[in-house]
Amino acid sequence: MDMDIFLNKYREEIISSLKEFIKIPSVISPPRPGAPFGPKVAKALDYVLNLGDSMGFEVKNLDGYAGHVQYGEGDEILGILTHVDVVPAGSGWTYPPFEGQVHDNRIYGRGAVDDKGPGIAALYALLALKEQGFMPQRTIRIIYGANEENDWECVNYYFSREKMPQIGLAFDGSYPVINGEKGVLVIHMEKDIEWRAPRFSIEDIKGGTAANAVPDYCCCTIEIRDQGLGGEVADLQRAFVEDTGYDVSITSMDGGRYRVESRGQPAHGSTPEKGKNAIGRLFKFLHFLDSGDEHLNEVLFHIGRLAMDHNGRDTGLFVKDEVSGSMTVNVGIVGKNNQAIYLKVNTRYPVTYSMDRAVEDFTRMAEGLGYKCKVENRLEPLYVKEDSYIINILKDIYQKTTGQPPYAFTIGGATYARALKNGVAFGPTFPGRPELAHQRDEYMDIQDLMTNIKIYTEAMMRLSMA
Repeated sequence: MDMDIFLNKYREEIISSLKEFIKIPSVISPPRPGAPFGPKVAKALDYVLNLGDSMGFEVKNLDGYAGHVQYGEGDEILGILTHVDVVPAGSGWTYPPFEGQVHDNRIYGRGAVDDKGPGIAALYALLALKEQGFMPQRTIRIIYGANEENDWECVNYYFSREKMPQIGLAFDGSYPVINGEKGVLVIHMEKDIEWRAPRFSIEDIKGGTAANAVPDYCCCTIEIRDQGLGGEVADLQRAFVEDTGYDVSITSMDGGRYRVESRGQPAHGSTPEKGKNAIGRLFKFLHFLDSGDEHLNEVLFHIGRLAMDHNGRDTGLFVKDEVSGSMTVNVGIVGKNNQAIYLKVNTRYPVTYSMDRAVEDFTRMAEGLGYKCKVENRLEPLYVKEDSYIINILKDIYQKTTGQPPYAFTIGGATYARALKNGVAFGPTFPGRPELAHQRDEYMDIQDLMTNIKIYTEAMMRLSMA
């Protein structure tokens, strides 16, 4: 089939489908009957399954946890994993995050690239195979999860009820081929502290929206109790900003109270070095102010250091291997719960490293600072050797479609490929394109969307016959 003819025929429909998908703000929320991850996520899952049904495919919704669209009748399954949920939009968008507006040949919106764009591309790739009369030897099944951005309960539920594919792809990464993914830990740290100190007290503090996203905003309210500090706090703020370059502001309120705000730059939690952590900036400023209490100052210092320590060197967590590089650390959330301060930290450790050892190392560090630790989520690392047949096929498809040299590489991100017993991540982001997942002004370039459909069509065809 001439894919250019197919794409010209369906171009406007493809764009419209993705725009409508983006318009559903499918951020996880409290469960409802039939909607275990909230009504908006359920609406997004229904949307894409109904779209597949309208194309004449067999569809199935597994109680709102996940669903699939499938084509073919083979006993074996080629699984294609994507997801319908998204992380919160955050602030500072140029265009509204849930309208799917098109500007400069780009479709803007939360989920455009992670992972609604790939979900739509997969569906139209399957339609391309159907329209040319291609009959796969393996059933091709596009599986849509509903809480990939949280704890993957969706795919756990799905695979407890449906057959595991013999081979699979996750359309939730980058090209050419991702053959390794670091292990992931999400850890909740908490300790009681005394918030009142001689020079100032901290009334509230809040920052971040997700453990796996570099926070771009953090704020707190402090009450200045020392008149000397009150008279020089504005000068101290200016000196701190001039010295560090951090975007930290302080605004006078009533009764000696001040609002402190820190702004950073968002990035995916797997690449914290690409962002600017607003939590770390705020805590460094509070430590700079000097509360007058040794214990509170220690808390402020250690949180500031942890949040700015992207690879764990300063906190004794650093490990590295030759396959996937060094570990990463991201403090994604901070908050105050009565007398306790809590953090949610996302770490990614090398593919050859033991999960038990990673947990042990982090726990030792945190408990040494007086924190209680709880592992909220964990994912084993993934590694597929580069000379495997699935990697060779995908590299060949990429090279023939794009004309660019193929190669395999490892990442710190976590894709649905880990949910498969034999799978890797493949696209949708091309080399040289910005990393937009979890960032403001996320978009899918329309030409890249069309190229993805070409690549995915070829991948489904060849792997369903292999």
